[in-house]
Amino acid sequence: MKRALPLARVGGPHVTDPGWKNGDAFMRAFLEHCRSGRNAATGGTGAPLDFVAFHAKGTTRLDARGRVEMNLGNHLKTIDTYGRIIASFPEFARLPIYLGESDPEGCAACPATLDPERDYRRTSQFAAYTAASFMRKQDLLARTGGELRGAVSWAFTFADQPWFNGLRALTTNEVALPVFNAFKLLARLERRRLAVEAPAMLPVDAIIAGGVRGEPDLGAVASIDEARTRLTVLLWSYHDVAGGHDDRRDLELRIRGMPDLASGSRSLEHTIDERSGNAYTAWLAMGSPQPPSADEIAALHAAAEVKGARGRPPGAPPRGPP
Repeated sequence: MKRALPLARVGGPHVTDPGWKNGDAFMRAFLEHCRSGRNAATGGTGAPLDFVAFHAKGTTRLDARGRVEMNLGNHLKTIDTYGRIIASFPEFARLPIYLGESDPEGCAACPATLDPERDYRRTSQFAAYTAASFMRKQDLLARTGGELRGAVSWAFTFADQPWFNGLRALTTNEVALPVFNAFKLLARLERRRLAVEAPAMLPVDAIIAGGVRGEPDLGAVASIDEARTRLTVLLWSYHDVAGGHDDRRDLELRIRGMPDLASGSRSLEHTIDERSGNAYTAWLAMGSPQPPSADEIAALHAAAEVKGARGRPPGAPPRGPP
């Protein structure tokens, strides 16, 4: 390949969960082969490696009350495990890292209508999971010296399927699902991140050890553009168990050390919840039509839009619970 396409980047091994078929041993064996094994093409030692890649998944099940129970901890543990293995090979420790699949669980083509443990895909729980996991992936690999270049949501467009049947997709019959809106909000973040103090944001090692089964993960990521004129703060409230906590919380957001943003600034809030950016709840309210009428489809597209609301200017009194 390198002779035909000198600029092509070659890497791997796209191994999955460390606990499944000895994935961690396979990763070590792969990297050792690329470092010191016999090259079958050249007869020399080792093989060129331009990036290292693997898959990371959580798990889902139904708890004793029939609620969807996700497992963000397993997802992050996989990333941490492979990050430490890669870091143990100095020759490859600074290579770009890609998550070829990065999802709450493994079966994209299993519909929630047949497998209720995947019902999160239709709801805002998937959006919250995505927000809570995405920047932590980057931070987990960075703490062992790795650089995450990309993470793929292994989601698809499934043609000729019933509406909202819960396959792993970002849309249903081209109507955006709540998780699609989570990616839209992530896209608003700038490259330059700011320090955030979030007392109710769970430490990543605590999530790896025990998931998010007690208090919810109330987290934040902040960024600013190069001109220091647009500050973006992404907030989330996530829990492994669907409906496992009261998600209506009072929130106070303080911005310090940025006087150039204080004068003449305005704020805009975009929300994904049961009422905003959520076509699924709108579809349920319609009586779950299969298929919806043309007017109902137009209403679903409208319901899928993330609603923006003017926030109060800096220094204004609080408006009460969100």
